[in-house]
Amino acid sequence: MSLAAILISLFSLLPLAFIIWIAVQTGWETVSALVFRPRVGELLVNTLLLVVLAVPICIVLS
Repeated sequence: MSLAAILISLFSLLPLAFIIWIAVQTGWETVSALVFRPRVGELLVNTLLLVVLAVPICIVLS
């Protein structure tokens, strides 16, 4: 594996590391209040419906 591929892979993990870092600094109570709210649930359901509907359509059309 080349050095460039390793660097790009590590660079792509920066957003996840940032989210984890902020979550640890903020504390569980605030994180749970932000994550477990109705709007986040609606977005999760919409995302799952989009995947469940779009993937089979793409498979059929390809």
